[in-house]
Amino acid sequence: MSSATSQTSQPPGNPGSAQDPVAGTGTLFLDVLRSLDLIKRLAVTDFRGAYSGSALGVMWAVVQPLIMITMYTLIFAVVLKVKVGARGGVTEFGLFLISGMIAFNTVAEGIRRSASVFVNEAHLLRRLPMPPAALPAARVTTVLMEQCIALLIFLVLLCAFGHPPGPKAIFVIALIPLQVAISLGISTAIACVTVMFRDLGALTDSLITIWFLGTPIFYPRDFLPPMLRQIIDCNPMTPVVGAYRALLLHDKWPPMGDLLYVSVWAVFFLLMGNWVYGQVRGVIIDHV
Repeated sequence: MSSATSQTSQPPGNPGSAQDPVAGTGTLFLDVLRSLDLIKRLAVTDFRGAYSGSALGVMWAVVQPLIMITMYTLIFAVVLKVKVGARGGVTEFGLFLISGMIAFNTVAEGIRRSASVFVNEAHLLRRLPMPPAALPAARVTTVLMEQCIALLIFLVLLCAFGHPPGPKAIFVIALIPLQVAISLGISTAIACVTVMFRDLGALTDSLITIWFLGTPIFYPRDFLPPMLRQIIDCNPMTPVVGAYRALLLHDKWPPMGDLLYVSVWAVFFLLMGNWVYGQVRGVIIDHV
């Protein structure tokens, strides 16, 4: 048999192929980098599919958070009389709440949607020769697209309510890579562990709710007693929320120490996700 015949006898998608992205060893970073085009296509498909067939379409990405924000505003600003800002009105609380929720949801929603992604999208892993890391990365990208829309609408709201953002607001873009790093690292780690222990996927929603309550989103950090404030300050999302509010609501620079603290956590979560991914990458398809 000729050498040409022997080379073509192996199907293109065979795991032993040199072009097969699943073959051999890989890291989270390499798998994401070499799958950027696929991640983009998966994210766009996921984004369109989430709202296809509905009357409002993509506007649901904004309407759903607004319903929750309105509920929290009524409870805390109107019923419980929580005051924020110099005037302490309902509008000020609403803007305070929205800025915090955009900052938090950019991270938390990516984690929530990725928790069981390997299990739920097992057919893609079996059908396409792609690195598993592309799936959680695509979910994180979809959430980022939604939150960018929410951020643009929030900027319009700031102008509409007489609180136009200052020149420093543009630097909120610099926080997005940190949020993506935190979300991708935690998402990948949880998705990998869920392959082995399915209960973690169901538990993730509860853990995110606890994390949400432990982040000063619907209450000012300064309202807490000193002991609780020290605990809340350990939360890496606390300075992220504070930075969003400093830039968008007050046109002030966030403390550099806070940004350094978040950066350290972002690197840690990425390395954690990379390590967990490396432990199970080769057997994910066997367990879903």
